Amino acid sequence: MRWREETNFNNIASFLGQLFGADSKEINERFVNLEEMFILKFVDDDEVIHGTIISIRDNKEPSIVELIYTAFEMDFDFETHNPFQRLINYSKTEYIDFIYTNTYVSENSFVNVDLDYLSNYLITRERVTMNLDEKKYKSLWYDETGEKLDLLKYDYLKINQSIKLSKKKKSAKFKIFGLQDITPEQIATLQRKVYSTTEFEDNLHILSKEKSDYNLLHTSRLLNNYYGELEEDISLLALTDKGKLAGYILGMKSFIKSGFIIDFAVDPDFQGYGLGKVLFRNAIIKYFEKFNCENVGVEVTLSNEKTINLFLSNGFEIVKRGNEGILIIN
Repeated sequence: MRWREETNFNNIASFLGQLFGADSKEINERFVNLEEMFILKFVDDDEVIHGTIISIRDNKEPSIVELIYTAFEMDFDFETHNPFQRLINYSKTEYIDFIYTNTYVSENSFVNVDLDYLSNYLITRERVTMNLDEKKYKSLWYDETGEKLDLLKYDYLKINQSIKLSKKKKSAKFKIFGLQDITPEQIATLQRKVYSTTEFEDNLHILSKEKSDYNLLHTSRLLNNYYGELEEDISLLALTDKGKLAGYILGMKSFIKSGFIIDFAVDPDFQGYGLGKVLFRNAIIKYFEKFNCENVGVEVTLSNEKTINLFLSNGFEIVKRGNEGILIIN
């Protein structure tokens, strides 16, 4: 068996349709409009497909591939035909620097995959999905009469609003801005500083190679709604009086009455002032009260204990654990 690059997605849709007993036309409609899609098929000598890897190659950094879907036949022999080693060899010939997956390794994006073999090639980190539902929100944030509990001074921030927060004998001034007042470089710089303190050195959000700065690429995609449209009322940025980005929170537009916080960080130099709590509370309040959400979700790296504890103390519950990873091509 060997890898072949596939340019006709109808062939892949037919394979997936037979594999899952599904309508190949519906599968084709799901994937066909993805831009820069990069497809590999695993075929025998008769060109019969036995497995496929569907990914997105970045049009600006073609050495970066995002793995979005992998499927093999139920009886695929991973011991004899190890597709992940072959993927590495193929990637070298295609000048791919690294492949990453932005989903849980054990989930449906890896259908019928021998995860033990996959784990030998992926650098993984454990992430948790956390959720706050409307009932829990109201039980913690309201009393029995419906009055809001523990209302803080800056629970309803406005764009261009100035705030002053204290930390022991120190205080700092911040000004709140919207998405239009920030550049990807500013967020990428803060991300590198924040995430460089975690145990996972090659964090998905900070991985930087000689040829490619994935951190900046990821941030540029994020701000350009590549992963979904950002909600401007939820996405808040806090700059110091000297114009330095001190912290931010980015939230997705709510659909089907569900909100999602996609990114949240505070500069270590400004932690302890309560800035993270201010940004967090504003996002949560707006999701539930302005957009009438029934729940709000977030994904957090397990090693990020401070953020996890912040969410837990405000009613969030851990609903799922899993690993995500990066395949480094040396």
